[in-house]
Order: sequence, then structure tokens, then C-alpha cells
Amino acid sequence: MKRLILTLSLVLPLAAQAFDCWPRPVGAGTALHVSQRDGMLGAVWWCDKTTHWAPQVLVGTMTPAEAYQAAAQLSAAPDFDQAARAMLKANQQPLTEALDVFRVSIYWDHVQHKPTDPVFAVATNSTRPTRPAYAVVDGARTTRQDGTAAVNAPCQCSRLSFIEGRSVYCAFDTTPRVAICSRR
Repeated sequence: MKRLILTLSLVLPLAAQAFDCWPRPVGAGTALHVSQRDGMLGAVWWCDKTTHWAPQVLVGTMTPAEAYQAAAQLSAAPDFDQAARAMLKANQQPLTEALDVFRVSIYWDHVQHKPTDPVFAVATNSTRPTRPAYAVVDGARTTRQDGTAAVNAPCQCSRLSFIEGRSVYCAFDTTPRVAICSRR
């Protein structure tokens, strides 16, 4: 069981408690969710990574009074950024096995709050009904056109995607090809 939990912990991008973004309100609710257990405090939120929402988990050990105060501040903070930074500063310590297990546990406790990943479709191409498609070879997008993709066809960015500058290239069918897609 410990191996499974430690393996799952590798999925979360947090071994050194570094973050892609700080908590922000998302939609009608908030992206920040706080858990407290056995003197450990954790917060879960998600970062908009263009093609998907990436989980972020902050954990630390505190006295019960510190944990209560931090949880209250994080739950009611008008400025999530400042509150999360204060919590991170108060918990500058290496992750123990107990904290790592807690980190995975609270992620699964709050995964149902993850925002829906954005929907992409093959981007419009002036008045043309198709857009150039490019093969993917050895994990890289080729620059030579390899067929076409129908405009407005659903993109499968979770399966295969590349972000190059401001362009997002995603898979649009079952072949290892990508086309420029736009967020809907």
C-alpha cells in the first residue's frame, strides 16, 4: 500500500513544494480547498495550463492552533496569493513520508472540485473548411504538412498537445497528427 501511495505521489507536481500558480477563484466557486488532519494542514487548487487544469497541493505540519489560524486565513482570505505564500513560508521543511501520504490523500479528497478541462476544436482557417495537419515523430511536431484537419473538429488535447508560442497544436483524430486548435 505504501508503494502505491508513494507512486501516486509522483503524479502530483510537488516533491519540493513548488507551484505553477497560486490559488484564484474559478467560476462561481473557489479553486482553493483546505484540509486539516493530525496536525497537518493542506490546501488543494488547480492551475490553468492552457489545455488542462494541473493540481497543486501545499502541505505542512503545524500546531493545532497554527493550523486552525492558517485554515481560517486561507478559507476567508480576500487575497489567496498572500495567504498561500504565508502558509508556504511557515512550512519551509522537507516532505516527510507522513506529509507525502497526506498530500496524496487530500488531493483525492478534493479531486471532485477540479474544474472541467477546456474544450478545443480545430481553429478556423479563413474561409477554408480545413487546416493543415502535422505528423508527430519521436515526440516532436514536424514542420511539413501531413494532410488536413476539418475546421471545428474536436481536438483531443489531453491525448497529444504542443504549445508553441501562442499556438496550441492538439490531436484531432486517432493518428499521431496535430493541427492548430482553439479554446471554445
